[in-house]
Amino acid sequence: MGESTPHATRPVLPPAGLRAGPRDQHDDRVYVENGVALATSVAQLLQLHQGRFQSPAESLAGLNLLDWGCGSARLLTGLQQLGVDFARYTGVDVKAATIDWCQQHLAAERVTFHTVDIQNARYNPGGRPLNEVELAHIPSGHDLIVLRSVFTHMLLADMGAHLAVLRPLLAPGGQIYVSVFAEYGVPAESENPPGYRVEPSGPLHCVRVDRGGFEGLARQAGLQVSVFCQSILHQPTFLLEPIN
Repeated sequence: MGESTPHATRPVLPPAGLRAGPRDQHDDRVYVENGVALATSVAQLLQLHQGRFQSPAESLAGLNLLDWGCGSARLLTGLQQLGVDFARYTGVDVKAATIDWCQQHLAAERVTFHTVDIQNARYNPGGRPLNEVELAHIPSGHDLIVLRSVFTHMLLADMGAHLAVLRPLLAPGGQIYVSVFAEYGVPAESENPPGYRVEPSGPLHCVRVDRGGFEGLARQAGLQVSVFCQSILHQPTFLLEPIN
């Protein structure tokens, strides 16, 4: 098991084969730096919403965090390196082997991990539709739910289904940080559009959607946009909040 507190001076890092993203993530220094950048970006978006600017550690202190699509918990590594005294971190992912590693090496008193067998053509083709997956073991009452590079590999219908499931997991006043390749003036959705951002490799490598359509899905789930940034770590990113 990992440390009993969320702080770590020397991070426990996953084997290279469990690290999602480009091959440069296999370099420990790059992996840690990217984790810090991700945690910092989350704090910055919250600061834009709140209109006050603090250190990332101050902005994220005391929060119950749900990392949906956590992978090997790179966000947790960043939080730990920044010294964030969060109330609770919960990591969720479809990759059982990665979650097993996280549970064995990173789980602690305030850090837990869960596997969800949700179907995704890219990451979990043998999984089940979201509406057939039992989620009772996922805690609720989260101040912030983070979905980084999750909806970028998902079609609109699945994005809407996820937002509808995640909305009830928020605490009062809670928010959702989500990156989406959303733009105005494009087709409703395009899977691996030619010449867009990356050379596609496999299903759902890059999904671009119409921004108005995505925001409409969010409203159907009882959410509205509180902050939008065109590029955070190279991805358009929304902060969503419940509609009063």
